[in-house]
Amino acid sequence: MEVKLTMKFMTIEEVAKYLRLKKQKLYTFAQRGDIPAYKFGREWRFKKDRLEQWIEEHENTNHKGKGQPNV
Repeated sequence: MEVKLTMKFMTIEEVAKYLRLKKQKLYTFAQRGDIPAYKFGREWRFKKDRLEQWIEEHENTNHKGKGQPNV
């Protein structure tokens, strides 16, 4: 029986490139819960569809606006 995965998980490197952020900044966001992320053992993973939803939810807020990660 073949199992198809419908979720696309991204690595920290892929998300950093996608969002044009440094990996360390993403680690900080993930550890604080500012960005939707999952930790599997020692590795962080991001669901692509959830990440895109999070981006849409935050795209219209200003730099210091509500809902922005605490940078």
